[in-house]
Amino acid sequence: MKLIMDTLPCMTQMAIQIGVAHTLSEYPADEVFIGQFPMKLFTDEPSLKVLKQLTDDVAKIGIEIDRRNKKWKFPYKYLHPKIVATRIDI
Repeated sequence: MKLIMDTLPCMTQMAIQIGVAHTLSEYPADEVFIGQFPMKLFTDEPSLKVLKQLTDDVAKIGIEIDRRNKKWKFPYKYLHPKIVATRIDI
């Protein structure tokens, strides 16, 4: 037991590691998730139709994941569209 305890980081290092992990795992307040387009970059009708279709498809995928999760003991939640960010993380 002493050997195991000696290999663990000190309390200060552990607190720093927990703080960094927590900070990196938090979503920013202005997070944009897949299928959301808050910035109006396109105004032409064909582009708006494509964005609408993508938004509808992403919503259907989320509904299907929710439907399947009701049947499973351990729900799948890792790539649900409501938590997949459109940005690239570390």
